[in-house]
Amino acid sequence: MSSEEQKEMAKTRALLTETDRKYIKGSEGDDKRYQSTSRIRRRINEELPRDLNILAEHHSELLDELKEAVCEDPPVDLTFFPLGKKNISYGPSARDDAAFVLRVGTDEGTVKIHLNEDEMYELWTEVQHTPWADTLDEQDEIGYLWQQLVDRAMGADAEMLRDTLEALDPHWQER
Repeated sequence: MSSEEQKEMAKTRALLTETDRKYIKGSEGDDKRYQSTSRIRRRINEELPRDLNILAEHHSELLDELKEAVCEDPPVDLTFFPLGKKNISYGPSARDDAAFVLRVGTDEGTVKIHLNEDEMYELWTEVQHTPWADTLDEQDEIGYLWQQLVDRAMGADAEMLRDTLEALDPHWQER
């Protein structure tokens, strides 16, 4: 056995074995290609989700590297509240019955909440429109001011609207 063959054998595989690679190319006939396709599909549908869940829970950096390697445009995965193990993040779910997974880190481990697209959208819009408790008064004032601005704009003529836009942004006409 040549040293090149030994180096090739020493490599570990990713999703495809060397045999799978050869069979998928079709060089060994349709029957071998079909068998290999079946094995790869089983790995994708059964084994890969388990691996993704383990990486998500125990080594998120490796999961991020995998996403970068596999996806041209990696799925959204925003992490905020960086409090060591205590954090909240969301991203695509590996489960068939959910589009997203919301991960909440606690001292005891990670809690995962799997949501379909509608549920995630509802949660997202609810959170986006819920003011922080300590800014409620400011939010109330901003809402009141918006209402006053809209009320006055509804009764304004073109000149008044131009003057208002000029006051808010002197360069508004350049955009």
